[in-house]
Amino acid sequence: TNFLKLVAEKSGAANLHVVAHSMGNVPLIAAINEIVKTAPDIRINQVILAAPDIDKKEFEGIAESVTKIAKGVTLYASASDNALLFSRLGRKNTPRAGDIQEPPGPVIMKGIDTIDVSQLSTGFFSWLSWNHNLYADSKELLNDISNVFRSAEKQPPNARNLNFRPKPEGSPRYWRYEP
Repeated sequence: TNFLKLVAEKSGAANLHVVAHSMGNVPLIAAINEIVKTAPDIRINQVILAAPDIDKKEFEGIAESVTKIAKGVTLYASASDNALLFSRLGRKNTPRAGDIQEPPGPVIMKGIDTIDVSQLSTGFFSWLSWNHNLYADSKELLNDISNVFRSAEKQPPNARNLNFRPKPEGSPRYWRYEP
């Protein structure tokens, strides 16, 4: 919390972007939740939540705080992320925010662009990393994150990448990467 406040208040940065991966989402969400309560004037431009390994229900209960201070929030989730699968199983099958189970599907919340990247692969040996490093190894996702950070205006995912398709059809509640 103090670190984010310090950067926001003292750095002089025109845009503050925050990226968290896996369990790093737990302290990030907690810090943002605290900032909303103690320093509501702080603004973050973009928040990227990659494979959040946080209890799905807990996330849904506090994620609104992220949308209060962030101009845009993107959540990348996958049904093929084996690290999240083992995390879920190790927690008595408790769904994770970055894990997609069918049903009920990915986390869908107002103000958060959820993108299902289950069909994205970084190559033949991606299983060695349990498909958990996809966010750092995939040129498609790195390009998307770059576009999010560079854009002056918030754009829906399918405007940033033509392979992100709205789901369900006709009602873009979330997006799915389709090669």
